Amino acid sequence: MTMYSRQIDAQTRTAQFSFDPRGILWIISLPAAQETPADATENVAVMQRLLANRPNSAVILDMRALEAIDREARHIYTNSDAKFPSRGLAIVVESATSRITGNLYMTISRGSGRPTRMFQTPADAEIWAVNQLN
Repeated sequence: MTMYSRQIDAQTRTAQFSFDPRGILWIISLPAAQETPADATENVAVMQRLLANRPNSAVILDMRALEAIDREARHIYTNSDAKFPSRGLAIVVESATSRITGNLYMTISRGSGRPTRMFQTPADAEIWAVNQLN
């Protein structure tokens, strides 16, 4: 994945959050995660807290392990997207579920002015995210 080690800055029932030394916030869905509205609300609060003092960060959202996401949870993310200050959002997808959710993030982010792209590997997402920091 990355050559930088990352300490976990926060963890919820469905995701792990960690900054690497370059200022990239890695959000990794936990195995077989099934996100509910309560999970989405908690994840949004964690993202906002972690990015509040680091608005020049890039974000890598690795959703490959995501198993399911509730419709209302998707709505919570949709309404919260503008509250995530970042230089770019890289989304790593693999399964049909993560690809559908990734497409939702792509649609939402179009209006944010923040560059957003989907990738199939964390390595490709990382290269792109590092370029957003420059």
